[in-house]
Amino acid sequence: SGFSYDSNEKNTIKNDNNLTWIDFIESDKGYFIYSTTEQTITLDDVSPVFIYNTIELTDNHTFNLLEKDMKNFALDIIDPNDDTIQITLSGVDSSDFIIQNDKLQFKVTNDIPEQTSYTVTVNANDGNTISSINLTFNIELRYENDYDGSYDDNVGNDASDDTQWYLEDLGINTLHSQGILGDKTNPIVQVVEMGFQSSHPDLIANVDFSYGYDYELGIDGNFTNFINSHGTAVAGIIAARGYNGIGVRGIAPYARLTGHKFAIDVVDNREYINISDEQSLSYAWFDGPRANKIAISNNSWGVCEEYTPLRSSYITQGAQTLRDGKGRIYVFAAGNNRNGNECNAPQSTNLNRFLNNPYSIVVASLNRDNTIVMSSTSGANILVSAYGNKDNGPADIYSTTIGGSYDGDSVSATSAASAMVSGTIALLLDECPTLSYRDVKYLLATTATQVDPQNSSWIENGAGYNYSTDFGFGKVNISDAISTCKGGYNSLAQLREYEYEETVDKTISEYNDNLINVTINASFSVEWIGINFEGDMTDLNDYSFSLISPSGTEIELLHANNNATLDLDDSVTLNNNSKIFRLSSVGFLGENSSGNWTIKVKKEYNQSSNTHLIEKVKFVIHGY
Repeated sequence: SGFSYDSNEKNTIKNDNNLTWIDFIESDKGYFIYSTTEQTITLDDVSPVFIYNTIELTDNHTFNLLEKDMKNFALDIIDPNDDTIQITLSGVDSSDFIIQNDKLQFKVTNDIPEQTSYTVTVNANDGNTISSINLTFNIELRYENDYDGSYDDNVGNDASDDTQWYLEDLGINTLHSQGILGDKTNPIVQVVEMGFQSSHPDLIANVDFSYGYDYELGIDGNFTNFINSHGTAVAGIIAARGYNGIGVRGIAPYARLTGHKFAIDVVDNREYINISDEQSLSYAWFDGPRANKIAISNNSWGVCEEYTPLRSSYITQGAQTLRDGKGRIYVFAAGNNRNGNECNAPQSTNLNRFLNNPYSIVVASLNRDNTIVMSSTSGANILVSAYGNKDNGPADIYSTTIGGSYDGDSVSATSAASAMVSGTIALLLDECPTLSYRDVKYLLATTATQVDPQNSSWIENGAGYNYSTDFGFGKVNISDAISTCKGGYNSLAQLREYEYEETVDKTISEYNDNLINVTINASFSVEWIGINFEGDMTDLNDYSFSLISPSGTEIELLHANNNATLDLDDSVTLNNNSKIFRLSSVGFLGENSSGNWTIKVKKEYNQSSNTHLIEKVKFVIHGY
C-alpha cells in the first residue's frame, strides 16, 4: 500500500506496477518518499534552475534596480538533483559580476556604477544538461545634487572671509591665491556626526547626497539636520563654497561634502552619538553608500573610553581597502577632556580605540597664540594640531551655522581643529591624489611646525623629530606638505606589520618605577607602535605607563588619574575579540624597531595591599 505524499503539493507519485514521477521537484522544497516494499525509483534528470526571491525564472529577465539594491542582489543557481554545478558567465558585462556560493552577484557594490545598464548570460552545467538565461539590469543611480543656483556662481570673493583669521594663520589664503582650492578632483569629505544643514546657502553647492546615510531614520542619501549647529559649522570650516559672494570660504572650497548621521541618544535633554550600534559605525566608515570614493571621514566628536575591537575594525578595513586600496583618511578630534570637562576626570586619547589605532589622524586644539587649549585631551596618539581657540574668550571660529546663518561660536576646541585638518587633507589629496593613508600621515607629521617650544611636553625622538603628547608633531603645515609631495616625494615602502608576545609576569610595586624589558629582533623604521596588556590589575586610573625606545626616547603612554574604568582581569586578554587594553604612540616615528624596549609602569595613587600583576604583553609595530 506503498506511498505517503502531501496532497497540497503539485508532485504526485502513483502506487502501481508502473511507478512514474509526475512533474519535477521544486528546487526550494524538500521531499521524503518511502515505500512499504522494495522498489527502485528512477527520477528523470532535471536541469539547473535560476531562483530570484524564491521565484523561478524560466525566461530571459530584466531587472530594474535602485543603485542601493545592487549590494544585496543575489540570483540563486540550484540543481534540483543536487548535482554539482559548473557556472560560467558570458556577455559584454560579465566581468562586472561574480559567482559566490552558487549565487550571481555584482562584483563591486561600494562604488559608483560605471554604467546604468548591464547584460550578462548565466550558464549552469550539471554534467548532464545545461541551463542558460540572459539577464538585463537597469540601474537607477543615487541622487547626487542638481543645485544650479546663484550660490554656485564664482563672483571672486566671500563676504565675510576677513573674519576667518584661521585661514591666514594656517597658510590657507596663500594656497588659495595659488589656485590650490580642491577643484581638480573635488575630493569627498564625509562629516560623521549628527548631520548638518545641507541646504545652507554656503554649503548646498558642494553637497553630494549620493554618499550619505541617515542611520537614525534609515534613509539612504540623507544626512540633513536643521538644528545641529555643530555639524553645520564643521562642514563650513571644511568646505563652505568659495568665491560665491556670500558668507565664508572653506579650507577646501571646492571639495564635496557628504555626511553620515548617527543614531542619537538623549540623556538629560542632551544629544549623544550612539556608538553601540556596530552597523551604524560600519556604514559610516567602511561599507556605506559609494564608500570606496569617500576620501576623508571627519569625526569631530569623541567618547570617554572605548576598548571594543569590533567597533574600530571598520576603520582598519576602510584604511586597508577603500580609495582603491590607498585607504580612506580618518580624522578624529582628540577630545576636550584634559580637565575632566566631559568625563569627570582628565582623560587620555589612549583610552579610546578609535584614536589609538595605526590608521586614525588625531588632532589637538590650539589657541590663536599657538598655546594648547587647556581642555584639549593629551595623549601619545596625537599626530598634529590646529585651531580651536577656546581659552581666550569667545572661540571666534567663524563658520556656517543653522538657519542659513554664520557665527563664531557654533564649534570650537578639538571639533574645530579636526575639521581644519580634514580641510587641509582635502587640499593635499587634490594636489596629490595617489597618496595612501600612510603617506598622508607621514607628510603631516614630518612637515608640522613646532609651536610653543617652551612647553615641557616637547621631546626630540631618536629620528630627530620633535614630538609632544599635547601638540603631536606640531601645528599642521599643509603648504609644506603639498610642496613636499609635489617636489618628488617617494611614497613609503610597503607596510611591515610586526607582532611579538611575551610572558613577563611582572608584579607592580607601589609608587616605584616598575620596568618591563622586551627585545624586538625585527629591524625597520617605526610609524606606529602599540602594546596590548594582560594581567590582574584593578583601578587602572591609578597607574601611569611610559615607553622607552632602544634609542632612549621616552614617551608617556598614559598618565595616572586618567579616569579609566577598566580593570585588567580574565575578560581582558591580548587577543580578546570583545575587549582589549592597548596603549600606543605615533611619537617614535622614524626610529628603528630593533633592540630593547622598556615599559615603565607606576602606581601613583591609592596605595593598597592588592596584587598588581602584568602577566603578558603583545607588541604590534607598523613601519617600513
